[in-house]
Amino acid sequence: MSESRNTIKQEGDSGKTEKRGYWRKTWLSGPAISFVLHLLAICLLIFFVKEKFEEKSSEIEITVGEMNAERVEHKSVQNTDVVTDELINDIPVMEIEPPFPEPESDDTPQEFSDALTDAAMEDDSDIDLENLFGADTEAKPVKLSESYQGRSAKKRSELVRKYGGTSDGQDAVLNALKWLKQIQSEDGSWVGHPAHTSLALLCFLAYGATPASQDFGGTVQSALGFLVEVMNADKKNKGKTAYINGIVTYSLAEAYGMTKIPFLRRAAEDGVTRIINGQQTGGGFDYKYKSGKRWDLSIAGWQIQALKAASRARLTVPGLKEALVKSIGFVKSTYKNGKFGYSAPGSGGNMTGVGTLCLQLLGEADGKEVSGGVKSIVTDRLQKFNRVLTDDSWADTAGKYLYGWYYDTQAMKHRGGKEWKQWNKVFQPALVKNQSKHGYWAVKKTGYGFTDDLKGKVYCTVLCCLQLEVYYRYLPSYNSLEPPPFSNSKSKGLKGSGNVDFEL
Repeated sequence: MSESRNTIKQEGDSGKTEKRGYWRKTWLSGPAISFVLHLLAICLLIFFVKEKFEEKSSEIEITVGEMNAERVEHKSVQNTDVVTDELINDIPVMEIEPPFPEPESDDTPQEFSDALTDAAMEDDSDIDLENLFGADTEAKPVKLSESYQGRSAKKRSELVRKYGGTSDGQDAVLNALKWLKQIQSEDGSWVGHPAHTSLALLCFLAYGATPASQDFGGTVQSALGFLVEVMNADKKNKGKTAYINGIVTYSLAEAYGMTKIPFLRRAAEDGVTRIINGQQTGGGFDYKYKSGKRWDLSIAGWQIQALKAASRARLTVPGLKEALVKSIGFVKSTYKNGKFGYSAPGSGGNMTGVGTLCLQLLGEADGKEVSGGVKSIVTDRLQKFNRVLTDDSWADTAGKYLYGWYYDTQAMKHRGGKEWKQWNKVFQPALVKNQSKHGYWAVKKTGYGFTDDLKGKVYCTVLCCLQLEVYYRYLPSYNSLEPPPFSNSKSKGLKGSGNVDFEL
């Protein structure tokens, strides 16, 4: 009996032990399985999240306002007095000669100093050129300001048709711009010189190109970067060439007027300040902004174009209005017997277009001086343009008169009417005929700013291209005859009519 009890008890103890073992195994295996399942779930989650993140990362698109900044490398401009020989697309860069007028003047122009006048500049250390100045060529183009609305693609086509332009003429413009783009230096310049670079930039601006333009945005951006650096470089060399400062200021003021890029304003205003400070008492200008009795209408032409561009850009430089008023009396004083003079009244030649255009820009389009100048352009200057249309004398003839034709064409376009039709009928086909198949224009070396090398080709090309862009470059309102707010202002020795459009 006792044995059977012991047996039952042993079996009972054995059953309890087996149950405890079963539950112990169950209790241990549950968390283990859960751990493995959770670990597997975490791994799968990490895998899918990572894949999704990478997938979305490739789709991120960053838009930074109107002008998307990108890094632009510009070679530092240390000294513009000397332009060293270097290769630009395997073509040597040579020193520049000035855009001198044709040899009809009694005065021989002085040599063109290759240094940019530098006025007092504020500290630029707080401005990041590389990040502030630039544009993504895929971004929406900068909206053109009101004065330059004629340069939009749609408006260009309308104005070309309206004023007698042709598809051949505009094809020539595009070919010239493509050639200029191709031979631009890595530092953003053309032939390493500020004046050539500024004139080339004006060609792209006239076509409506900004740093955000798809085809020429990078070209414009690099050129502006070069010119801003030039304006800020070599501050010790004050009193240098007025030609370069005037031309560079002209291009920067127009660029700012078109785009309102903030960084351009300071450089443009600095150039304008230098022009105002360098103006003579009688309203004229001379080499290196000398204040003596000698004056130079060729130099003055670039200063006046720059002042006008600054006015349209609404730059607020002290003395800008007064400088424009003084310029009226000065230009009129260079007129005599239907012609304007280089450094003596009425000597004529290339200067007739300079004086005529300047007075038009200053709101004096209805004056007797402009009428006399227009008559001389039609009578004398048109014949020379007709010559290169009807024969093969371009290389010789244009070398003498191309500088003046740049002004003549603009003056005639501003004049309008039958005189413009006469001029347009000749100048446009003449330029188209004499353009190289590569897109540039060239003349023989003349000693008046024109050479037969790369810098000569650039110089000829920009003057021709700007003429063919005359149809849309400036709207009629650019020369508005709105009364100025200071029509009674008087300057020593001046007799201006006061009809100046400043629009500041």
